[in-house]
Amino acid sequence: MTAPLLAVDRLVCAYRGRDGSTVHAVNDVSLTVQAGETLALVGESGSGKSTLARAVVGLLRPVAGTIRFDGLDLSAIARRELRSLRRRFQIVFQDPFASLNPRLTAGETVGEGLEIHAIGTSGTRAERVAALFSEVGIDPARRADYPHTFSGGERQRLALARALAVDPELLVLDEPVSALDVMVRAEILELLARLQRSRGLACLFIAHDLATVARVAQRIAVMYAGRIVETGPATAILTAPAHPYTMALRSAVPSINAAERPERIILRGASPGPTAVASGCGFATRCWWPERAARCDAERPELRPVGDRAVACHFSRES
Repeated sequence: MTAPLLAVDRLVCAYRGRDGSTVHAVNDVSLTVQAGETLALVGESGSGKSTLARAVVGLLRPVAGTIRFDGLDLSAIARRELRSLRRRFQIVFQDPFASLNPRLTAGETVGEGLEIHAIGTSGTRAERVAALFSEVGIDPARRADYPHTFSGGERQRLALARALAVDPELLVLDEPVSALDVMVRAEILELLARLQRSRGLACLFIAHDLATVARVAQRIAVMYAGRIVETGPATAILTAPAHPYTMALRSAVPSINAAERPERIILRGASPGPTAVASGCGFATRCWWPERAARCDAERPELRPVGDRAVACHFSRES
């Protein structure tokens, strides 16, 4: 197998809590994204997904671990080199109402990256912006309009066009459809799938539910309380999850076929949130498996190969 385009190795991201304690939002996470593939990172709010996304694109510095893009250690290169490298990876944020500058026209927004990276001339940039509008499904005649005149779905299309303007190889998509209604969400997901195919993009797609990523991801990594608990091919995880947390997420995916719909699993209690678990499994307090034992409270399970995936559970159903 060729070297991954993105390789995150034993990443730790922490910040200071309100009480002065150290909060580990990402705790010993490793993952890879191959060129041209979509890896979905799925988990409930507070699991550390967005923190990891921001670390990947250099918006925050990790405490430990490495992030390599095309073999380059992003924490070890000079700031000037990192600036030029950034055009190769871009991020699209969750809230399309907050991610666009209200003082810039839509055309200026999409073309901003071209100016920052000195790509083309003023004439070719204008042509490029018009083509990008068409590519994401917005009338190029609206380039002079301001963001407040666009709907939520249109704003997210503008955010995508802005990210694509510099021809990145990797898109980090931080819950890009969670703020949109169901119909618009489906349209944006279809657009993303089409853009990935036509451009050969690699994507790290952040989401809080499996239903959202079912149509766009080739692989899935499930994150809970700052750690990866299961990762593997999307089809395998969507049809036969091996970790109890993944099973609970899968049971929440709606289906029009009652025979294919798994029994709904309701998790009791609350997630421990982005905190370091000194010992034991971070999911132990909410685990619903009858196999749960004292070992779960005392010994932290590490990711280990289980069939076609890796699972962090002492009692994986496929073990």
